[in-house]
Amino acid sequence: PSEWRTNPLYGMVDLRLDRNLIATWELTGVAPDHAFADGSRVCDIPLTLPPLQWSSLRNLNVSGNPFNIRVRDFLLSLAYLPGLITLDAAGCSLRGGVAQEFGGGIVPAFLEDQPCAGEVIDGFPTLVRLDLSNNHITGFETSPSGPLSFVDL
Repeated sequence: PSEWRTNPLYGMVDLRLDRNLIATWELTGVAPDHAFADGSRVCDIPLTLPPLQWSSLRNLNVSGNPFNIRVRDFLLSLAYLPGLITLDAAGCSLRGGVAQEFGGGIVPAFLEDQPCAGEVIDGFPTLVRLDLSNNHITGFETSPSGPLSFVDL
């Protein structure tokens, strides 16, 4: 929900929004497709909205909500979360391919007060479990990095 975008959720560790029929997902922290070229960021292309400020969040379940957006955009909106361990997004009408940016990471310049140098750092640094089952995923352009040990497509 848009009103939660900048709310730090004040220590929230687990957030369950599954099966609430939430029809939209804010594209916070998502860069346009043309912001990346050959695994590097093209400078001076702004984010759609600033990244989420949910630094304490460890587990997020949004399964069963009909977001109907690209899986690339959904994943990039959450990739900045430094401690996310479990992400459940089964049956959310996510579509398309998991883009190269998922494995290649997040660009430091997308974060406040960091200059654009074009390099990328890994997103989802702590993600262990990812459930994207019952969506419309057409492929992977990359392998996820980090400690990911369970994936359900």
